[in-house]
Amino acid sequence: MDAKQALDAAKTASAQRRVRVSRHGREQMECRCASWADVLEAVFTATSAIYDPGDPPREKWRFEGGRDVDGDGLVLVVEFTDGEARVVTVFGP
Repeated sequence: MDAKQALDAAKTASAQRRVRVSRHGREQMECRCASWADVLEAVFTATSAIYDPGDPPREKWRFEGGRDVDGDGLVLVVEFTDGEARVVTVFGP
């Protein structure tokens, strides 16, 4: 998967409501007062994806350039597994 494919896959998963959030992701959403709508908006408006394989390697991407519903920057780390996008964490730009 390349960066464009990762962006497209995340947007498709979001449109089809196949997005989940990890426990850590939910905690970070709460810390940043980010709602579910903010996360979905950040996926749709993300402009770049940077591969972050981790250890062990997996399909994990950092999405940057996205905005929440108020227009504030929101960066997401998303992992793709079993046809779903799982938000691992959320933070500001």
